[in-house]
Amino acid sequence: MLRIIGTQQLKGSDVLAWQFDTQIDLAWRDLLLSGLTPDTAVRLDFVFFGDTQELADILRSGLETKGYDVQMVSHGTASGERIAVTGRTCPSTFTHDQLVDWVHAMIAAGIRVGFELDGWICEPEAITHRVVCRRGL
Repeated sequence: MLRIIGTQQLKGSDVLAWQFDTQIDLAWRDLLLSGLTPDTAVRLDFVFFGDTQELADILRSGLETKGYDVQMVSHGTASGERIAVTGRTCPSTFTHDQLVDWVHAMIAAGIRVGFELDGWICEPEAITHRVVCRRGL
């Protein structure tokens, strides 16, 4: 897949990373407007989708080694069954750059096993506003 954005050419995972970077910038702005400070602990919830239980187990295992709470759910679709791997990080503080790095690392973790990071949500412990970023929005 090739997508042209301005004069820059992006392929495959680069397009996904670019989309998430744009969403991260918007989400970061919303979090700051909602009261996020350098001392605010946030939880990041995430969801991946893929096709096989075996690969889902590999992804789940890798995410659990990072201390994430991870679950798997099967979803039937018109084209077959999809496996969702969902989870949540421990509460931590993040800078904008750390959030970008985390999203890129999650995209890469999914790609390594044939899963897509479909979205993530930021649940600040001290902020009532929810910020949702989904692929394709």
